[in-house]
Amino acid sequence: MNTLSFPELIKKTAASKSINSLSLTVKERKFPIEIEGCEGALYSLIITHIYNSEGGKGQFFIIVPHDTTADGLMMDLETSGIPCFKLNWWGSAPYRELTPQAAVFGERVKVLSGLALNKPGIYIISERALLTYVPPPDYIKSLLISLKSGEQFDTTNLAKTLVSYGYTRVPRVQVNGEFALRGEVLDIFMGGEDQAVRVLFDFDRIETIKYFDPIMQGTGSEILSELIIRPMK
Repeated sequence: MNTLSFPELIKKTAASKSINSLSLTVKERKFPIEIEGCEGALYSLIITHIYNSEGGKGQFFIIVPHDTTADGLMMDLETSGIPCFKLNWWGSAPYRELTPQAAVFGERVKVLSGLALNKPGIYIISERALLTYVPPPDYIKSLLISLKSGEQFDTTNLAKTLVSYGYTRVPRVQVNGEFALRGEVLDIFMGGEDQAVRVLFDFDRIETIKYFDPIMQGTGSEILSELIIRPMK
């Protein structure tokens, strides 16, 4: 049985008259557009073509009926190589508060931070999440902490801020929402991330920023020029 990867499917369908006509209609902003006969992974193929036809820049918003639909679309679009983000709904029962350690806090802040900073990509939002109130962009941006290699930083004040942001200080970082500050080394595992980050200081100056494996307690080879720290709540 022959199978095609997502990039190969994009190339194969690029010659489709229907898809080219759709991309042209979007460019000319002839809205609304109704599409018939679209099922399964074809949604993600069409979205990818439209995104690429717009130059692969800017923020695109995909509104879907349910969270399960959002999850499926997210899985398909992730294979395209396009930056994709899903704004999760709270997922709680009516009138029931979430625990402060709920992962959804960090996941939502990650997406809202990307929106506030005009990070390009495709944002997938369910109807429930769309109807949920969110803070203004300027408020989100005011909470973000930027760490850049070569800059000076006060680690004592940073630790206090991280605690107020909902992080838990631990001797060794293992899960999302934890940070460890030992001498001139800061390990932090932000919400919504699969990897932690290690920041090495030379006295009060940031020396290097690298991804960090909480299980093996080792860093990778990739050096980051900047780290944007987000709140956990």
